[in-house]
Amino acid sequence: MLFLSRGDADEDDIARCFEPVQRYFQQMEIKDATALSNVRGIHPESTIFFSSRIHVIPYIEVRKAKQEDHDDLADVFNSQSETVTEAYGEYFIAELIASQNDENRALVAQVKDKAIGLMGLTKEVDLKLLHKCFSLDSFDNLLKPEFMEAVRARRQHL
Repeated sequence: MLFLSRGDADEDDIARCFEPVQRYFQQMEIKDATALSNVRGIHPESTIFFSSRIHVIPYIEVRKAKQEDHDDLADVFNSQSETVTEAYGEYFIAELIASQNDENRALVAQVKDKAIGLMGLTKEVDLKLLHKCFSLDSFDNLLKPEFMEAVRARRQHL
């Protein structure tokens, strides 16, 4: 979705920025303009455009990683940073893929026949370390929602 607001910015500048991608969007009809006026931060005379993800981002298949994905993924990682390779070695991706079991999985994002992304998943998570390093409140502190609701209710009571 793209909101083009009126009144805030120079409309010529907005049109110039939007022009290269405009063919991927279609303008949406506003059913009830009064509802839009109740949305904070949105000008009531805004124009709203929609684009399906498939117009901008190619179809991505997600599947279990295979050893043959190493070369494609190494290119992706090395183009971003040499730090991971320096820290974990040249074949860490192959080792990660080979070490898959019931506790650890590696998933690959693939476009056409080329691996373009890797996600490592594990059941072995050090929650105390995550809580120590990150603010996890917006993720319910990685707890089940109903438990976190009870915690929040208890905090308000105290």
